[in-house]
Amino acid sequence: MSILDVFSLFLVLSVATLCVGYDYFIFTESWPKGFCSRQIQIGGRLCLGTLPRHFTIHGLWPEDVSQQLLNCDPNNTLTPRQIHPVRSHLSWAWPNLIGNDFSFWKYQWLKHGTCSASSFPQLSYFQLALNIKRRTNLLKMLSDKQIVPDNNTSYNVSSIIDAVRNATNNDPQLGCYFDTQRNVTVLVEIRVCLEKSGNSYTNCTFPTGSCYSHALYWPDV
Repeated sequence: MSILDVFSLFLVLSVATLCVGYDYFIFTESWPKGFCSRQIQIGGRLCLGTLPRHFTIHGLWPEDVSQQLLNCDPNNTLTPRQIHPVRSHLSWAWPNLIGNDFSFWKYQWLKHGTCSASSFPQLSYFQLALNIKRRTNLLKMLSDKQIVPDNNTSYNVSSIIDAVRNATNNDPQLGCYFDTQRNVTVLVEIRVCLEKSGNSYTNCTFPTGSCYSHALYWPDV
């Protein structure tokens, strides 16, 4: 293969990466107490300030059914000016619990947002995430089924899944970690899946996610 052939192949692969499509979104929200407790256990960066007592956005991830989509266009960057109209809303809904907010948003944009940039450029992508959060009130979905944060009460994993399914008519996916000191499973995040416009929910695969046990704790702040 000649140098010209190699260069041509590189160009083709590069264009394919930039023009990659996606099939659906995963919208992930973290429970701050669970996230920050896990950070302590794994020796990660510690959380800063007072923890929010509401679910916070972790990310909005375009997904392909046949391959993982990551870092689709590293040249399509994010600047503070591009998301200025929604910055105050993002600071509440999508805070960086362990550092600078904008650095977190930029990281999520480059890693995930660029994979849906043809449909949702920078501002539209973050507006979509905020709109999904507004209509996905996880605290209410769970409290409607008498499931509330409590350091001394365990909940059946299926009851968490059922509560979200009851509100969205689709399966969510849970994320947990195992607390080695207490020997219990702890809720860290809940994901809902949406079709590619972000307007309608769809089923997530493997609803129990990393919450392998039958019971979990949802720690209070």
